[in-house]
Amino acid sequence: MNLTAKLPPTNWIGSIVASCALACSVGVLGNEEQPTQTEDASVEPFTFLDSVETRNAFREERHEQAVEALATTSLSQEHQELLANAVGKMYLGIPVSSYTATERGESSDEDEPTESKNTWSIRETGQFHNANESTVQGLRAGAQNSPFHDLLGAEMLRDESLKVLNESDSEITFVLDMDMSIAEEGSEQEESHDETQAEPENESEDVGLSDLEEFRQMGDMFGKGNFVSEITVDKLDESVASLVLMKLQKPLRRRFLFKITTLEMVFHFSYVESCDGYAVERQTFDMEGSALGAGKFFAASTLTFTDVACEKPVRYLLPD
Repeated sequence: MNLTAKLPPTNWIGSIVASCALACSVGVLGNEEQPTQTEDASVEPFTFLDSVETRNAFREERHEQAVEALATTSLSQEHQELLANAVGKMYLGIPVSSYTATERGESSDEDEPTESKNTWSIRETGQFHNANESTVQGLRAGAQNSPFHDLLGAEMLRDESLKVLNESDSEITFVLDMDMSIAEEGSEQEESHDETQAEPENESEDVGLSDLEEFRQMGDMFGKGNFVSEITVDKLDESVASLVLMKLQKPLRRRFLFKITTLEMVFHFSYVESCDGYAVERQTFDMEGSALGAGKFFAASTLTFTDVACEKPVRYLLPD
């Protein structure tokens, strides 16, 4: 599994690293910091998929990439084709649309659950507009907390550990090992880029971990053999029903510092008729464990997307 390409957004990564490495306090993963919102978010380059023909061509390209990747696995030809078909349908880009996002989070260091609800519109300019706060986000930042982001690319499937976990008449679940150590190795290619970034004007300012440092800490801490990913496919319409992006198989311990018993991130999908495609319906995160100086802790969040509607004619924005 190519972890560097498919890790969750870095705000989640940083929260995981912080939550696992701490000895005296526990962060709330479910209430991760949202992407920066500005009044003048820059417009990022993108390509329009503005017709049925262009959408079908993009879907077919993703299908072919999945077929090529799955050919390297030990799955049967039938299972390879089923999974490739599902991956081909899973993502078409970011549509000109609107939706409502409702997030609920709770944790051991908060007295009451927190909840927020925002309605967003995605414009043909490639910007996310928040109707409640009159704020704007760029295409990539907005997509991180939207129903439309690419979670399952072909490279994830090019893994010898990929196998069938269970199967029924209506659905099938595939599982593959999640090698976190790849994060450290793969991040080396980003090092030269990070080194060229300007230093903050105030050197004492806390700017947080760089992406490179987060990847390295993830690789060092979680290593290999602790996590799996699970892909559940609806066999009737050959679509991805859910994706367990990361799931802890057994308790993870760092001697004298912490123990994590549960850590799981799950995405559920559904077909959106007005968009002629699939989108995330609900995503959840759960973590439980204990830490030195803090005792038992837990953090959980649920992000639900409702009222998803695409403008007509349907147009998808594909970030370049």
